Amino acid sequence: MTYASDEKSLRPQVFLYTGSFGGAALAALWQPYRPDPVVKGYQGIATQAWVGVLCNLLAEFAPDFKRAIHHEKKKFATLDCTDCKTANQR
Repeated sequence: MTYASDEKSLRPQVFLYTGSFGGAALAALWQPYRPDPVVKGYQGIATQAWVGVLCNLLAEFAPDFKRAIHHEKKKFATLDCTDCKTANQR
């Protein structure tokens, strides 16, 4: 399911899963041991569904993962010793 163009109502992703079924069924016809194209088509739909779920989860939580992996260390202000010497000589 995905949102329609009005961003409020849901609609099924028919073409995405139809393409997955058709691609997997067509690929099954080229395989040498001739698996059942219908079974391969349904396997293509299942693969597309899981890959879609994983991609959506990754896209949703990528900023959190990035923050957790690349947390920046706090930077403290440091004084240069040459600045201290010149300030003390005045």
